[in-house]
Amino acid sequence: EAACLAVRNLAYSNAANCRGLGDAGACDAVAAALRAHGEHTGVAEAACGAMANLAANSEEYTRMLGEAGACEALAGALWAHAGHAQVAEAACFAVVALVANSKEVRAKLGKAGGCEAVVGALRANAGRGHEDLDDHACAAMEYFATNHPENIAKLVSAAGSRDALLELVECSAAPEATRRRVGMALAWDAPRDSV
Repeated sequence: EAACLAVRNLAYSNAANCRGLGDAGACDAVAAALRAHGEHTGVAEAACGAMANLAANSEEYTRMLGEAGACEALAGALWAHAGHAQVAEAACFAVVALVANSKEVRAKLGKAGGCEAVVGALRANAGRGHEDLDDHACAAMEYFATNHPENIAKLVSAAGSRDALLELVECSAAPEATRRRVGMALAWDAPRDSV
């Protein structure tokens, strides 16, 4: 836990530290820690924060995290801690950082169950007033859905229907602009009437 916290803090908004951490194998180490100890809330939260900061600073580190098994570990941690708002928030933030930077990682995390896990976390915390969690979960859905019909299908399936997913998003505490962007991303793949 302490090592993941150190990586998270050192990588936060510091490209030079991030480069040093990436060169030293932090991507592999953080992914391994989450795989091995993801059931522990402290490790899961710290590892997700470290992943988010590493990925946010570099497309290369996003790719390295994907190759290190971070996608599978992250989806597993999100499922395991869906009802724990702090861990779910950190995990959804990590999802945003990973899927925003790489189409390949977006597809890999979608295949690993990330779409369903994000919907599950949003549903598990619905109506509990966790604005940051709701914002990160909705942003994750937006990035998952953007130009990716397979992920849209997974998001919709996890919610039961497109309408149920849109209702879940609309009822969240996420800012209106975020909720609107999710709706637009989901509409990208919606059936269109002939004109």
